[in-house]
Amino acid sequence: MQKICFFLLILFSAILYSQERDTLKTTEIKAVELKGKKKPIEQTNAGILLNVAGTALENKDNVVKILKFAPNVSQTDGLKVLGSDRIQIFLNGKEVKIKPENFNTFLSSIDAKSVKNIEIKDRPDASFDSKYDAQIAITTKTIEGIDASLGVGTSYRTEFGQSSDASFLATFGKLKVYASGDFFQAYTKTRGNNILKAEDILQNGIYTASLKRRGYNGTFNLDYDFNEKHNLSFLYDYTVDEDLDKNYNYEYTFPNVVDSLMLVKSRFEGIDKAHTFSLQYVFKPNEKKDDKLTINTDYAIVDFGNPTQSVSDFYKNNVLLNTSDITQNGKLSYHIFTASADYSKILNEKNSLNFGVKFSNSANKNILDYYDFDIFSNENSQNFNLYENIYSAYLKYTLKSEKFTYNLGLRNEYTENRFSTNKGFGNTLNYNQFLPSATINYAANKDNSIYLSLSKGMSRPDFFYYDPTVFFSPPNIKSSGNESLKPVESYRVQAGYTFKNKYSAILQYVYSEKNIVTIPRLLDDGVIFTKPENAGYQNQLLLNFSVPIKFAKFWESYNRFNFIYLDFRLPQTSNFYKSFYFSGESTQSFTLPADISLDLSFSYTSPFQSRYVYVYGNFLCSADISIPIWDGNAQIGAAVYDIFNTQRTKYYSDINGIYQFDYSKYHSREFSLSFTYYFRSGKEVDDISRDTEIQEILDRAGK
Repeated sequence: MQKICFFLLILFSAILYSQERDTLKTTEIKAVELKGKKKPIEQTNAGILLNVAGTALENKDNVVKILKFAPNVSQTDGLKVLGSDRIQIFLNGKEVKIKPENFNTFLSSIDAKSVKNIEIKDRPDASFDSKYDAQIAITTKTIEGIDASLGVGTSYRTEFGQSSDASFLATFGKLKVYASGDFFQAYTKTRGNNILKAEDILQNGIYTASLKRRGYNGTFNLDYDFNEKHNLSFLYDYTVDEDLDKNYNYEYTFPNVVDSLMLVKSRFEGIDKAHTFSLQYVFKPNEKKDDKLTINTDYAIVDFGNPTQSVSDFYKNNVLLNTSDITQNGKLSYHIFTASADYSKILNEKNSLNFGVKFSNSANKNILDYYDFDIFSNENSQNFNLYENIYSAYLKYTLKSEKFTYNLGLRNEYTENRFSTNKGFGNTLNYNQFLPSATINYAANKDNSIYLSLSKGMSRPDFFYYDPTVFFSPPNIKSSGNESLKPVESYRVQAGYTFKNKYSAILQYVYSEKNIVTIPRLLDDGVIFTKPENAGYQNQLLLNFSVPIKFAKFWESYNRFNFIYLDFRLPQTSNFYKSFYFSGESTQSFTLPADISLDLSFSYTSPFQSRYVYVYGNFLCSADISIPIWDGNAQIGAAVYDIFNTQRTKYYSDINGIYQFDYSKYHSREFSLSFTYYFRSGKEVDDISRDTEIQEILDRAGK
């Protein structure tokens, strides 16, 4: 209750301070030329624009820290835009094909002082691939000469970790170069318990776990302007996320079986590696118009290894009855190739047209080798292959009429899926979807605007959801995929209002059907079996408020509040679930003497029901400070993550006669210290061509 009152107090303060006029402190940065004053946050017809260069945002550590100030972005439970992690990420116009689990590793590798601006588009239109609900486009600075940095750091949770990073920006004639690298290693420990009840089954487990986390990223980007009409660019990114030496020690008791005990030692790793290659050609046929043809070819290679070993000892009356030793070596690989062409045509001052075509081919292979006491088990092992072709095309029309802007679009996607296993199984699944969209923007004046957006969306099942291979989790849970799954269909209505170009309110309604759920079922042999299926209807209503407050010249507050109503109807079990909950994030940013920057961040999510799973609330508080030294040529940073050590996951479900409870408490408080040195021999310059291309870049469709 105290935490909710804290956020309500901030909201009340916003009303008191809403009439205060904005001011912007401009800090002179050595070897950088700033022209005029910029607002750090601007509302656009598609979402939010964060101006980083020349504002206080460039004093943050990296892009992850910058996004804390975006009104439509949340980081309470992973990176999300208006509650969705289906986000497409661009760097200088080219897509970086990474999964949500890798967002933090990639975005934290981009130094804030390398960034010019970040565009966050939260209204899907016809140019969006159906896989995404939002887009984040990062544009780096254009530098005359060379601008580079090198940083090192250390951290402590349960053991000392380490980090290092480097960044390089340069212009050599017509060639622009951006490169960055990042590495981190950290340790953590977890403890918790789980409960399972189903007919004659009753088990209570407690466990401890340890984990070594390691990740690194390398990015290399080239942009070459042949002349004002022709541009060629290339992007390579390598992102690695590793969960290493993850050891779980379980102690299961069975209260309904006298003097019984099972000890389980599980060791597994998750090694995720992704390579992204992107080549882009831009042709502008007319120097006096913004007509443009963009051709993209992208190739991505993703490898995921998940070796798991579980040794289970079962005791009764302190006597060892039996032992099982199971090893499951999983290896997954994705190879994704896409080619697309997009053309934007300016018909006149009020009318424009965008259209494009795209082909995507994805070859996916999952290998599971199953061993029982080091003896290979062919019965439980399987290779699964999925080949997917997607053909898509879209058309979008824009009309500007005084204070109104209209966008109408239609997208079509045809999908071909072909499945096979090494045991003779084969299947095909093809479907076609038309996805219309429409948006109306009304600008009452330069500071106040309103919009309404409508769209239909589609979400294809993840590869794992298709794989029919059975995976075993001791002591009694099995799971598999479902090769017959169909995509989830959704319908979205979103409206927003911006007041004084800084306060905003967004109301979003999403209805979805053919949802993918995993309903547990009890088999005759006492095993709990889960398999994904299309089922249920869901309604979600989200009300988002962004309330920035300027308490003083040295103190600014950025606050986001979400009120969510969620209901889910599951005809298969005649159940209806509904929930109303609140989440809020607040960042207090202080500019102290000597350009010292201090940020205090708070987040809270109240308990809620997610379909048939009840999730307990969570509170988090963090702080970080950056101190420039040596006339701004270096910077010292210090941070404390989860100051009160409150991070946890806690939930339960009771469905189909099966009750499951799980609680995990993380040792998540972390202290970190970093040092960064900047090498500068040039200055920032305007890059008009890149500025005018932001909207067209975001109109790209990608997978």
